[in-house]
Amino acid sequence: DFYDARIPHHVYDVNTLVKWLKKAERSDRRVLFMSESDFVRERLPSSLPEDFPDTLPLDDAALPLEYTFAPGDQRDGVTLTVPVEALGSLDPQRLEWLVPGLFEEKVTALIRALPKPLRRLLIPAADTARTVAQTVRFGEGRMLPAVASALSRIAGRPVSVDDFDLSKVPPELVMNLRVVDRSGNVLAEGRDWEDLRRRVGVEHRGSGMIADPRWNREGITDWDFGELPESITVSRGGIRICAYPMLVDRGDSVALQLADQPHRAENETRFALRRLFAMKFRGPLRTQLEWFPDRQKLSMQATVIPDFDLREELELLVAERACWAEAAIPRTEEEYRRLLAEGKKRLPVAVQEVVALVRPLLEHCYQAHLALEKSQSRQWEDITTDIRRQMARLLRPHFLTATPWRWLRCFPRYFQAICLRLEALRGGNLFRDREAMETIHRYEEMYDQRKRLHDEMDIVDPELEHFRWMIEEFRVSMFAQRLGTEVTVSVKRLDRQWEKVRR
Repeated sequence: DFYDARIPHHVYDVNTLVKWLKKAERSDRRVLFMSESDFVRERLPSSLPEDFPDTLPLDDAALPLEYTFAPGDQRDGVTLTVPVEALGSLDPQRLEWLVPGLFEEKVTALIRALPKPLRRLLIPAADTARTVAQTVRFGEGRMLPAVASALSRIAGRPVSVDDFDLSKVPPELVMNLRVVDRSGNVLAEGRDWEDLRRRVGVEHRGSGMIADPRWNREGITDWDFGELPESITVSRGGIRICAYPMLVDRGDSVALQLADQPHRAENETRFALRRLFAMKFRGPLRTQLEWFPDRQKLSMQATVIPDFDLREELELLVAERACWAEAAIPRTEEEYRRLLAEGKKRLPVAVQEVVALVRPLLEHCYQAHLALEKSQSRQWEDITTDIRRQMARLLRPHFLTATPWRWLRCFPRYFQAICLRLEALRGGNLFRDREAMETIHRYEEMYDQRKRLHDEMDIVDPELEHFRWMIEEFRVSMFAQRLGTEVTVSVKRLDRQWEKVRR
């Protein structure tokens, strides 16, 4: 275009060009000199740093982003370098969004990955993608549902996440992850976060722990380690990442370590603090529990629960309820000592609180066990098998101290619901029971598969655990509706909660 606009049409070879140029340069010696505006179509927008950031925020730290144009190469597109110990802290849902500057292009690719009847409603794809990019809030929630919802409004008919054939999305529009060790050496690289977690292996990433000699101590029996901050930053391979100091229960003491996820640090620290409190109050606790009402009867009822140490579980539970219940985790020795002092005063109240829960819990558990033993008809063997599985889930090892108090308070009702379910069977309610059971099994299978995956990859997801207890409440609503539920639950609400669970 530049030369067409300046060189006449009668110039068609070297000789005519030289002849014309001699004359043209008499009036303008720079007639064929280009300026910046001639070869730069438009200046780079001022929003470039926001559209193509240098780093991806991760808690209080940031991971470096690298941009490469190399079609067909593994590095083509955007590469995020992540230390192996921070791999579990990444949010795969955030990775789906890529970066703002490529979002419009990614939406265009997603439109082209739709079935033809839907694509026709969204042409031209580039214009539709521009509209979507302007209306969707980048980085908020899950990307695919947000895009599907926006496309549904434009198309005038539903577009679901399942309509996208993601295999048709070019790889350069999927975040490339480069996993490095603490020296910066590349351990693995790829665009599938779950696959990378498996490939890297436990020998590299540990079990949710971040090794650091400053935060590695065993045999702690009292708060003598200074402050316990919520998070710190450590350097791995020249990259600053967040780590989460935590205490870990060792049975007769606690340890000080670093976790790779805040939820893991919080859960482990709660268990460990309970152990510290119980060790401090061991004498008073045992005295209080000696006078526990119906102690012998409770011990007898507890025998139906496999591998259950009633006394130790009660000591830990009372210590927790006395010292802090749902209070925030203490971060300093001063806060810890204050909780100890308050716990000493609250000990009798905590015993009463635990008695008020444990007595009906063990009573209804025992009654459910007896009712199950009496229900041996081959006619409903599949149903009794389901109930045994349910009770095994509820009565997992250390269930009394491992279950959050909110849900532990629901256990008496769960066992009552089992008794009512068995009672209804004798009234011939088999078809309705099996229909409900089939629905429940579908959700339990979803939970089990995701839980195994999360355990394998050291992920702690509160949304998945909430989903687990919603299933339990759904059982009550199906088999013993008159008992009521802790939360409003239905198939639709279960599906909605499942959407919040980490992939």
